[in-house]
Amino acid sequence: MAQSVLLWKTRRRLLESRKAPPPSELTRAGRELLAAGRPAEAWEFFKRSGDKEALEELRRSAVEDGDFFLYTLAAGSLGTAADAGSLGRLAANARAKGLELYARKAEAAAGIQDPVSGGEGGASPDAGDEGVPDSPGEASLPA
Repeated sequence: MAQSVLLWKTRRRLLESRKAPPPSELTRAGRELLAAGRPAEAWEFFKRSGDKEALEELRRSAVEDGDFFLYTLAAGSLGTAADAGSLGRLAANARAKGLELYARKAEAAAGIQDPVSGGEGGASPDAGDEGVPDSPGEASLPA
């Protein structure tokens, strides 16, 4: 536990340093976090280092894992528009893992039509997710 806290403090210091650490050091820390199963934290380091290859790898991994939130982080950092094909695969993978909210959000973002109701993504993409942001940095305020 103490080792884990020490590593966390070291990594945070890298991100919060006034003097920009070398990109290779940031990428290394991101890869360690990714290997430890902490992709959202790894994203911070990849973004800060400007490692487009690592960000693209993270985006592809998010599609496979059905992780809409991580997909939006990685795609936004890459400056690429989300494509319907990737979002469709992400939605299917999310649904297979029981991540219905992520599946609905991916379908809505892709404009996928529900064949039964003719609506986008089946049930309303925002049904039951009051207060859950659609993308990072977006605040949802109650009406």
